[in-house]
Amino acid sequence: MRSVFRSVLVALVAVVALGAVSVASASAHEFYIEGKSMTELGLKEEAISGEGTKGTSTQLLSAAGIKVTCNSSAVSGTIKAGGEGTARFTLTECSVETPSNCIVEEPVVFQTNSGLVETEGKLADSFMLPGSPPQVLLNFLGANCNIAGKWYGEGNVTGLVASEVENTTGELKFTAVSGSDLVMGGSATTFKTRTSVKLSGANAGRKWSAKK
Repeated sequence: MRSVFRSVLVALVAVVALGAVSVASASAHEFYIEGKSMTELGLKEEAISGEGTKGTSTQLLSAAGIKVTCNSSAVSGTIKAGGEGTARFTLTECSVETPSNCIVEEPVVFQTNSGLVETEGKLADSFMLPGSPPQVLLNFLGANCNIAGKWYGEGNVTGLVASEVENTTGELKFTAVSGSDLVMGGSATTFKTRTSVKLSGANAGRKWSAKK
């Protein structure tokens, strides 16, 4: 009886494991280069670089009444097999619209780890700030600035993939979409921008995309 029970248990474990693999495979998102996934190409990672989409600015809007606008932005990092990656955002030409009497130290830089996800039925890339220690997102300066000092950030921001069609340039749209939970200085914060990104490593100039 014990042997039969053990056999049934092993069979159940195998079925559960197979189901888990099937679900993971069905929900996996990937980066593609010239029609093939990075996994198919045997690539572990590829360098990326980009900048703010022409004619757009970057805004950091905090529930604490803070509004910072930056007119120049750049991103660099990697995409990896399995839909993961890294990204370093660098913002310059920044002004503090509210509160008054404040300026922000430049460049504004934050380093993230990323992963493809699905939100609101659309493919997106979620950029997560390392949890420990929290990053300094903004350093406000000014003798009469009532929020002067370093403001730390936690959580993530999510950018919708503008198109799943392969192209040499991909675009991410950062808005207040579901899945973003960026916190700055303890207050909920929205990150709004549009970023154009290209491959910049061994596959520079090739068409690529993220797909469900």
